[in-house]
Order: sequence, then structure tokens, then C-alpha cells
Amino acid sequence: MIEQVEGLDKLVNLTDLSLYSNKIKKLSGLENLSNLNVLSFGKNLITKYADDDDGCINYLRTLKNKLEVLKMAENKFTNSGQTEGDYKLYAIEALKKLKYIDYELITDQQREAAKQKYSDELQEKDNANKDEDTEVDQELVKAHIDITIDMLQKIQNDDTDNSYFLKKLKDH
Repeated sequence: MIEQVEGLDKLVNLTDLSLYSNKIKKLSGLENLSNLNVLSFGKNLITKYADDDDGCINYLRTLKNKLEVLKMAENKFTNSGQTEGDYKLYAIEALKKLKYIDYELITDQQREAAKQKYSDELQEKDNANKDEDTEVDQELVKAHIDITIDMLQKIQNDDTDNSYFLKKLKDH
């Protein structure tokens, strides 16, 4: 039985993956499956679906794929304050491209219920992720500026007669 998903890195054209009835505790290893359309990981040992770090649905939200069919029933989800079917609504709102969940066609009523229940929560998570991305982007820009300044200073220190800069000016 499989306990951890691994070794799928090179299977970029894989469209259907069944991990049904194993001993997987945390979903991972699917980052390169950009053509994944059908995923079944029901009847495993996964307990979290909405937690930021360990939640299987939040993990799936981070991936770039074509997921339309998701089977995750028969896991023992323990998100506090949630009813047994809440994972379905959460998945429907979080993974907008889904057409089937647990091999049942998603109805307009389910989509509306999912939106009403989880839209705000997921929007907050998206905004928090955007804030983190913005911080990282700003750090990268600063790092690029610092490196550029360091390179220019090195060139200037090595080019005591400014021949490098004069040649570049003439070229333009």
C-alpha cells in the first residue's frame, strides 16, 4: 500500500490518477501533473482538507492542472466545526473547474451553497497569499537592485580609466 505519493515527476502527460484505498496521510507529489483531469484519493488516512499547510484541497489549489473529477470520500476528515459533507462544498468553491465530486455531477445548487459558505474564507486565503507574494516580489526587486549596484561598483573599481563605460556610451 502507498503511504506517500512520489516518483510522478516525469509523468507530465498523466490525465487520470487513482490513489484509492491506500495509507496516504498527506497529499503531495502532484506538482508536475499539469494534465491531470481525474484524481481519486478516497479511502486513505487523510484527515485535513482546509488547513493551510496540510489540507489536501488547499494543496490542490496551488497546482496548475486540468482537474475536473475528484474522488475523496471515505477519508476521515476532522476539520473542527464542519459537517461530514462540508469537504465537498469546500472543494467545489476552492477548485472552480471541478465538474464531478465523488463521481457525482456538481449541481448549480451545490455551487451556490459552496459559494455562500466558503467564498469569504477562500478570498481571505487568496489575499493573504497575494500579500506574501508581494513581499517576496519586493524582496527580489531589492535583491536585484543590490546585485546590480554591486556589479556596477565592481566594474567601476576595476575600470579606473572609465574605458569600459566610454566604450558602452559610444556603442549607443
